[in-house]
Amino acid sequence: MYQAVLPVSCSSDGSVGLWDPERQQQLGQFLGHQSAVSAVVAVEEHVVSVGRDGTLKVWDHQGVELTSIPAHSGPISHCAAALEPRAAGQPGSELLVVTVGLDGAARLWHPLLVFQTHTLLGHSGPISAAAVSETSGVLLTASEDGSVRLWQVPEEADDTYTPRSPAAITAVAWAPDGSVAASGNRTGELTLWHKAKAVATAQAPGHISALVWYSAHTLIVLSADEKVSEWQVELQEGSTPGNFSLHLNRVLQEDLGFLTGVALAPDGHSLLLADAGLQLQCMKPGDAPSVIWSSHHSECAMLLSTHQDYGVFVLQPAKPGGLFFL
Repeated sequence: MYQAVLPVSCSSDGSVGLWDPERQQQLGQFLGHQSAVSAVVAVEEHVVSVGRDGTLKVWDHQGVELTSIPAHSGPISHCAAALEPRAAGQPGSELLVVTVGLDGAARLWHPLLVFQTHTLLGHSGPISAAAVSETSGVLLTASEDGSVRLWQVPEEADDTYTPRSPAAITAVAWAPDGSVAASGNRTGELTLWHKAKAVATAQAPGHISALVWYSAHTLIVLSADEKVSEWQVELQEGSTPGNFSLHLNRVLQEDLGFLTGVALAPDGHSLLLADAGLQLQCMKPGDAPSVIWSSHHSECAMLLSTHQDYGVFVLQPAKPGGLFFL
């Protein structure tokens, strides 16, 4: 088993290397970045790397990619990582990663949960370096604006959240009880809203095109046009904004090709998926989907709507157009 003291390196060719300094040998080369890798750090059994395309990746020492997150909309210049004790009553620790970039923001992540915990704003220029202390919980950042800042790594979620970019909002959905709403944008950012305040945020893999509440605490997300994922929304009765959380449960489907829509079936237990092949598929979370309807039109994508009492409606704006009731 490799030790955490083994050095790691990164390259403009998109590769990450793990080395044995005593033998002067490369133990492994990790390939997966689509652009130059700007920083890499090893923390016990994990290797964290960030790219100029804004991607954050976590690997094990065998080179297996554990997660890949579009962490920034622009280049990431540096990263730092540490192990953070889990909440009271939970054993072990969680990998905490800090990414900083040309957008002037420092972002804190639990990457193995695909969860962004905080966005730290304050620099007026690109951030070039970051370091975090496991013992004191203090984060140090340096910027091209000439400033150096010390931050206390927050233990709780912020009461308010400042959107990280003016990216277009591409999907919104209200929870079944109307107490909270979710939104998703073009950069893959999920935001949970309560009483006109953004109370939690997370990063989905790719731009978000559809959101569906499966239950009061479960959100279904269609992202990158092909990934259907299930997210857990944790709320507490009478909670303050700091008690909301949003994290990935599991990826339900990612090999169905281009998907144009997702909706909750009238039975309230199944999902309906519309694909680019003009087929309508039905699946229960965790099961394989099955085709329940196919269109004869080959040029126009379908628009999907469902109603608990009236069933499924499919609209195709073809020539001639058609409205189908299933």
